[in-house]
Amino acid sequence: MIRSGCLLALMLSAGCIDLGDPPKTLVTGRLNVGPGVVFIERGPIYEGVFERAGVIGTDGRFSVELSSSGPHGFHAYVNDHIYLPIGIEVEAGVPNRITQDRVDWDFLCSSAGMCDWVGQPMSPDVLAPAVDTDLSNNPVVSNLHVGRVAAGSMYVSVDVMDPEGDLSNQILLHNVATGDGYALNPPSPVIDGNYPNGRYAQRLNVPDSSPVNGTWELVAADHTCSNSPISIVTETME
Repeated sequence: MIRSGCLLALMLSAGCIDLGDPPKTLVTGRLNVGPGVVFIERGPIYEGVFERAGVIGTDGRFSVELSSSGPHGFHAYVNDHIYLPIGIEVEAGVPNRITQDRVDWDFLCSSAGMCDWVGQPMSPDVLAPAVDTDLSNNPVVSNLHVGRVAAGSMYVSVDVMDPEGDLSNQILLHNVATGDGYALNPPSPVIDGNYPNGRYAQRLNVPDSSPVNGTWELVAADHTCSNSPISIVTETME
């Protein structure tokens, strides 16, 4: 006689039972403003590798699928708002909802040099980035170009300038179709943690699933939590 547990194992190994797709590991939530873009770094916040990204809709909602669990850094960018960084612990196989109680408001207050908006959030379930009251010191990006040079390979170039010269490592590019995120390498040495102004240009590997003539988003942020307007471009063929 075959015990029920053994019979189930046999059926599974023979492909007789379709269990469907495995559960997805997601980061989800909602902002009180949109549209915008979310970038996720794998590893402790400000120490990880930017790998995934997603669109913030006009209703403020976002959902990003991850391939890893554990500590991650969450970064949300909306035009005319101070960007919102949150350190999160991602649980595998479930939606991980990002809430206001995860925000280190003391850190944001000291980084941005202002504190009058710390009490702004009204609901823990809705993220509320602070309005940027001074756009004159924000990074500026121009001449964004994304071109396909070969199968699975893209060439990216963009000019980035920060009036105060304190760019962070967040010169970030999002492949909207695939949800992949990339941090661009600096064109010259980083001095005291500040990334240089100038032309950022590099070659990127992209997955085969990346469609031709896809849409890409780019944003740049500095060390005082100010970010550039989000640039959107359609890739070209080189």
